[in-house]
Amino acid sequence: MFPSRGLSGLRRRSDGAPSEVSTIAGGRSRVRGGYEVFSIDAPATTAAQRQTLLRPLIAASSAAFGVDTSAAWQDRLEAGWFDRITRLVLITDRRGDVVGWTSYRRVDLAGRRVLYMDTTGIVPEHQRHRLIPRIQSRLVLRTLAARPWHSLYVVYRTRNPVVWRGLRRTIGRSAVAPPLHGDPPAWARAVATAVHSHLAEPGELDARTLAVRGAYARRGAALYGESETPRSGDPDTDRYFDERLGPSDAFFIVVRATLPRVIAAGRR
Repeated sequence: MFPSRGLSGLRRRSDGAPSEVSTIAGGRSRVRGGYEVFSIDAPATTAAQRQTLLRPLIAASSAAFGVDTSAAWQDRLEAGWFDRITRLVLITDRRGDVVGWTSYRRVDLAGRRVLYMDTTGIVPEHQRHRLIPRIQSRLVLRTLAARPWHSLYVVYRTRNPVVWRGLRRTIGRSAVAPPLHGDPPAWARAVATAVHSHLAEPGELDARTLAVRGAYARRGAALYGESETPRSGDPDTDRYFDERLGPSDAFFIVVRATLPRVIAAGRR
């Protein structure tokens, strides 16, 4: 979770790249370990380019989740997902294979700057390099730097306790909702309500808890076919999720980020 040390490991390069991605990407950078990151202005892509991108996305996500994700990505394509996100970021390994991806929407909602982290994943054997946290950290810092005196609300829609625990440990418990005890603060409820309305995705938001009931009901109470409940390894965190979420539910995790807070967290 952001922030992550090692941001200096991202640097520009201009040598060879896999043609499928490089011909579509508008931005490109190199990451330690031989990885490359390609940034794509998704709404500007053509129908043919979207079909081209779908192939490596399906391959990477199927490897990441252990099931065929073709139907999920076809649903996204038909629902206009490429038009709704701000950026799609692909990660390739030394061979040029896509091994990870993240996407986000940058919007103003309810009078607040919101960065919604959309679909994200990485092939398991590449997780140890913390590529996704590193990329998302840089994104958050750049967005904050554009208007440094204003808060940025970073939002995740997930049932994975690892995300919640990681954010609380790095950014601070008071800046992350829902809290372990008590109700979410008013700012978190307002942001979650606005994002839920903006996304228009399945599920009913319980603003009192930030839980989205039935978020994954269309997929048979599983995300991409995952049958096991995600675990963080921390008993208190896992118990919190078990007690508040059903098998088809998710949380809106809302972070109130400020530039000083994110910079300070990165120095710990």
